[in-house]
Amino acid sequence: MPIIKLQHIISLLITSAIVGCGLDEPGTEIHRREFQFPDCNFPEGSGEEIDTSGQLSARIYLMESPTEYKLDFDYRDLKNYDENFNLIPDSVPFSLMSNLELHIDNSQEFTVKYRDRNIPPPPVMAEAGSLSYTYISPYDSVKVFPAYLVNFSDSVQMVQFHDGDMVLIQEAMTPNLQWKPIEYFVYSGCGNSFSMKFLDTNAYFMFGIHKYKGDFYTNLRVRMLNNGRIILSNVYSGYINKSQFEQLEKNHMFHNYIED
Repeated sequence: MPIIKLQHIISLLITSAIVGCGLDEPGTEIHRREFQFPDCNFPEGSGEEIDTSGQLSARIYLMESPTEYKLDFDYRDLKNYDENFNLIPDSVPFSLMSNLELHIDNSQEFTVKYRDRNIPPPPVMAEAGSLSYTYISPYDSVKVFPAYLVNFSDSVQMVQFHDGDMVLIQEAMTPNLQWKPIEYFVYSGCGNSFSMKFLDTNAYFMFGIHKYKGDFYTNLRVRMLNNGRIILSNVYSGYINKSQFEQLEKNHMFHNYIED
């Protein structure tokens, strides 16, 4: 193991011990149940780890059924119910309390097609002389960590979506042991962008979150907003660039860091 990486890991272990003494925020779920991460037998693919000097908008890659790859575990949500919660049968316990847990597995990874729809394409002159918009993404495909939104409760839970994404971002621990966002969430400002899915009891949504590349090894976590409540994931480790801590100027009303 290279010396520099060993130093990073030793530093992270010391930081983790400090973090374990109580950095979870008031009003968040800190007593998590044991969750057995399933084996994700996805082809590794040729995806890249994202190497960025600035913050990117958060993205999730929800694994719906059927998927491109066969999952070797059960994926369950309420496929037999309409997305209008008024149509859920009275016999099914239902809750808006967001009794959900968020678990990130950084021991596995898989490759997905990169999504960066909020980056405007540059204009290109078409053959006919008119301007067209063609954009070549910086990545064709990227590596992501598997993440699981789990419903351990005895009630069906509503999960909010915005333009196909859950409202969440990744945060990382600074050298000063402070949690800071390394991503931002983008709201569209259109009411039609909001939707909901329902998560059955003892079931989970599986999705991917970006895996970053950099020279700073640190603790990370996911911050999620659902039904007005902040949900924090377990703490995991990974590499980023320190410049990802630099937040954007608040010149865009729809950029959001999911603050309390």
